[in-house]
Amino acid sequence: MPYTFEGSPLGVGSEPVIKNGVTWVPVRALGTALGGNVDWDPDSRVAILYLGDIVASFKEDDATADINGEQWEMPGATYLEDGEAWIPARLFERLGYGLQVDTQSKTVNFANPV
Repeated sequence: MPYTFEGSPLGVGSEPVIKNGVTWVPVRALGTALGGNVDWDPDSRVAILYLGDIVASFKEDDATADINGEQWEMPGATYLEDGEAWIPARLFERLGYGLQVDTQSKTVNFANPV
């Protein structure tokens, strides 16, 4: 299983993608698996993640994330593939999660928010 939380598998159907040294993850599938909700605004092309007291938004083709009103530069722009918005896995550290990414095995392990 490519995604785990505290050692338990997360039900995310898509495997992480590695592009230009960055590990990308599907925000809707992963956000939902971590207990959050994700909305998509087709007009503005923005994915909005609600995870606990965090609200984070990601605009297609934009390398800036808005997390609780603060702007964060990402190592690449959010992109869409097969109806899913993809963001860098490391962004979940900004959301407070412990994170371990193994690019060899393409696994992403999450730990409780710190």
